[in-house]
Amino acid sequence: MAKSRFDTVDTFITHKGTTIKLAVGDKIYDALVETSDSSENQTVGFIPVGFSNRPDLISQVFYGTPANWWIIMLNNNIDDPFEKLKAGDAIKVPK
Repeated sequence: MAKSRFDTVDTFITHKGTTIKLAVGDKIYDALVETSDSSENQTVGFIPVGFSNRPDLISQVFYGTPANWWIIMLNNNIDDPFEKLKAGDAIKVPK
């Protein structure tokens, strides 16, 4: 059977000794990628003091959970929050 674009492919990344699984090909992930460029599907804001380098805190504010930190990172093409998430920086947050 041929794979569809909705088939899940297990991808793992390791950062600072911690390995996490990303669900590339997951329906939620695909939907996020497809709609993230549309301005009507995202909020643009600025990182306040105290939220620098903390995508988890930004996720808590917008999504009610720190678990969606990766959405903030993905949507803003950030691979290292310690280099790119600074107070005053503009960010895009998918709705």
